[in-house]
Amino acid sequence: SLTYTPAENYDKDASATITIEDADGLTLTDTIILDVTPENEAPTATNTDQTVEFAEDASATTLTTIVVSENDTIQASTDTTTASDETTDETVTVSIVLSDSSAGSFSADTESGESFSSGTWSISGVSVTTANTALASLTYTPSENYDKDASATITVEDADGLTLTDTIVLDVTPENE
Repeated sequence: SLTYTPAENYDKDASATITIEDADGLTLTDTIILDVTPENEAPTATNTDQTVEFAEDASATTLTTIVVSENDTIQASTDTTTASDETTDETVTVSIVLSDSSAGSFSADTESGESFSSGTWSISGVSVTTANTALASLTYTPSENYDKDASATITVEDADGLTLTDTIVLDVTPENE
């Protein structure tokens, strides 16, 4: 009996070569193909639980760069003798929704198809690379005279509907007016 246990998150086909030798030195060699069925895994991202501090009526405040990672590896070939570890740039949708739509706005200094409307910034159905380019320039601009703390929910969704959700805290220092 032979048991194969792949490493955690290993999702590529594998093979094992087995050689049997008898007492006379005769050998039989064969290859076993291990067909590993990958599981879709939710995307991950760094800096999604950050606190952004700013003064009331401040100009645009840059967020700590959020970096999205899609954890799914797509095997380049079904032929296990030539398969590589090539990955594709998965498609994701990123949205950031303010807890109070009057608190301010998010914007990114790119032309990647992002939008901002009624307290929601989003970029939809783009590659991870494109999403990360937009997120690298993401800023928050508080509304004039908005002097309350707020938060924003960030959601990263992959093409198969798996999500990562976290909260960005927007911590305002009110001015004495």
